[in-house]
Amino acid sequence: GYVVNRLDRIVHTPWSDVSSPPATIGSSSYLTAVTRVDDAFVEIIDIEKVWSEIIPVCEKAEADATEGIDKLDESLLVLVVDDSSVARRQIRRPLESLGVEVVMANDGAEGLAQLEEWERSDTDKLARLALVISDIEMPEMDGYTLTNEIKKNPALSGFPVILHSSVTGSFNKEMVEKVGADFFLPKYDPNDLVKTVIGFLQDVPENTLSAEI
Repeated sequence: GYVVNRLDRIVHTPWSDVSSPPATIGSSSYLTAVTRVDDAFVEIIDIEKVWSEIIPVCEKAEADATEGIDKLDESLLVLVVDDSSVARRQIRRPLESLGVEVVMANDGAEGLAQLEEWERSDTDKLARLALVISDIEMPEMDGYTLTNEIKKNPALSGFPVILHSSVTGSFNKEMVEKVGADFFLPKYDPNDLVKTVIGFLQDVPENTLSAEI
């Protein structure tokens, strides 16, 4: 947790008004997005990067997370959408250990553009797509909007979407259900991530909305 000395105010800003940071800032930056509030330029910090340096987490799933699991089809593809470079790394490593291909997108708009590109010109990639894992709070387009866009597109609606976020609560449960996400997974436990992904990749029938929200 954090001890905050003083809170000036809370500002509610739609994610459509939040932009990704310039590409020139480099991978070591703590900046994950930028916006404007009352004509002032505001930098949004990658809190997951801060957390990972204060309290490092294990990014490798334990052996028993995959115990008894048959070998997965290595042609399967998973699209991961997250604005945090740390979160993308934390998700990529355990998924690649399963032998599946992982494609990354930095925000919801980029993720949707990637799916639509596959739909238009790379049907082989789209045929191999097995799962979309998305953060919720992202610049340009949040995970709720991305999920809604996927589910209303007949060519994409059949692909399961996992919303993977530290944002929890009853309101978020309602939103997850409203946009049609297939599962909610709290961040971040590599064992839970691997077990959940394996369930979807093996088409386990009990893949329903998590009660952990």
